[in-house]
Amino acid sequence: MLIGNSGKYNSISELPENILDYTQLNYPKFLSVPEQYKVPNEDSWTYYRNWKRKHRNR
Repeated sequence: MLIGNSGKYNSISELPENILDYTQLNYPKFLSVPEQYKVPNEDSWTYYRNWKRKHRNR
């Protein structure tokens, strides 16, 4: 069984150091507000769907 948790921090500085380090190294764009809104806006579900379709036949 899978169980998930969610929560909200008041600031990036509240993230655990290992998560912040990993994000800075691999996904730095997620540590700042986007400069402009993109349409369509990709959320975690559409990202996963597209990733799964791309990797389905591997």
